[in-house]
Amino acid sequence: MPRATLTWKGERRFDAEVEGHQLVIDGHPGGAGAGPSPMQLMLPALGGCSGIDVVAILEKMRVAVTGLSISVDGVRRDRPFPKIYAKIDVLYTVRGLEVPAKAVEDAIRLSRDRYCSVTAMLSGPEIAWRYRIEDDDGRVTAEGTVS
Repeated sequence: MPRATLTWKGERRFDAEVEGHQLVIDGHPGGAGAGPSPMQLMLPALGGCSGIDVVAILEKMRVAVTGLSISVDGVRRDRPFPKIYAKIDVLYTVRGLEVPAKAVEDAIRLSRDRYCSVTAMLSGPEIAWRYRIEDDDGRVTAEGTVS
């Protein structure tokens, strides 16, 4: 089971470890800009998930792709809270000789509609909100679920 572990480093910063990989997450506003915010991380997660699919699908179609770049732009709503993305624009730039547009469209459509887990997550998952409180010696003093 994949796991992310986050450690608060003061202000709005957290150091995160995800399956042995390290990254910094910094909240905005009130953060020092030491890393992307959690909402900013949604954009490369979406682009990366779909990009992996698109490359794999095009390879299976035997399309000679020599490069792929993806830009993902998000616009967040101002109100009401939470300030979720109201619009996300994903632009794939595919490089190669004689790359058929239909193949690219089919690959993106398959990723969007069938394979990309991040796209599915943006559709509204059930989320369990739990907590654990520990004292400075690491002893658990309380645990619970927030309903």
